[in-house]
This record gives sequence, structure tokens and C-alpha cells, in this order.
Amino acid sequence: MKHRFTITIAAALFGCTQVFAQGLCLSGEQTYFACEIRGSKKSVAVCGGTDWLQYRFGTAGNIELGFPAEKAGSLQQFTGASRVHRAAGVAGEFLMFAQSGTEYSVMQIEGGSDFNGVSVLMPGAKQARDLPCDMRKSPVRKLAGAVLLVPEGNP
Repeated sequence: MKHRFTITIAAALFGCTQVFAQGLCLSGEQTYFACEIRGSKKSVAVCGGTDWLQYRFGTAGNIELGFPAEKAGSLQQFTGASRVHRAAGVAGEFLMFAQSGTEYSVMQIEGGSDFNGVSVLMPGAKQARDLPCDMRKSPVRKLAGAVLLVPEGNP
């Protein structure tokens, strides 16, 4: 009886880990980036395939923002960039889009600030609001794959 209880607990924990690793992306979709926002129960994700992308923000039960709404033509809704500064030891991947005047930048930066998350600049705001990933919760960071799919931009 004790062994069955231990196996059940281990299976439940493994299942939770798999669900989080997938984040807001659905089965059969590529997860390019996913993390839980630090100090929040909300997550951010970039999901897609070989010819489409979608940014998602919210919880598994309530996607507050899914951009763009349609898969067709979605790659042209984003711009991306990869930047490396070897002397400073900093590398970054950036995926950007705008909706209703608000600018969003999903960032994966290693070295320097080590910022992983999303930055949101509202119309008329002087400074962007950063929503950093909770790096203790196993984020998925493969943003470079998404950046390669979209037109080059300037972060």
C-alpha cells in the first residue's frame, strides 16, 4: 500500500511538471517560450508551428491576451532580433509586436541583466513595465526558434 501511494504522488508531481513545462501552449504546438511571471499566478508563452506564432498571457483557464487571433499571416505580425555582445558577455533574443498602440517585447537575455520575460510599453507611458519570469519554476526558453521565423526588427 505504501509503495502505491508513493508511485501515485510521484506520478502526480511528474504530471504537474509536464503541464507547467508546456505552459499555455496546447498539445501538438511548439513551445518557444513559456514561464510563470514572478509574484503572479499568470504565465506568458510563445506557441506556434513552422508557419505561425501566437503570444499568450494569462492562466491555463483564462488566456487574457492571445495575439494574433488568427494563425494565417501571424508571422508578419511580429519582428524578431538576436543580439550578441561578446566583449560584454551578453546575448539576447527578442520577439516584438504591437497591439492597439501597446508594444510588447518577449525577451531572453543571458549575461548582464539576465532578464527573461516580457516588457510592456503602454501608449503615452515613459517607461515600459517589465514582467520577469520566475526562474525557479523551470521556464522554457527557446525563443531563438521563434525569432528565426519572423522578419528582423530592432529591439
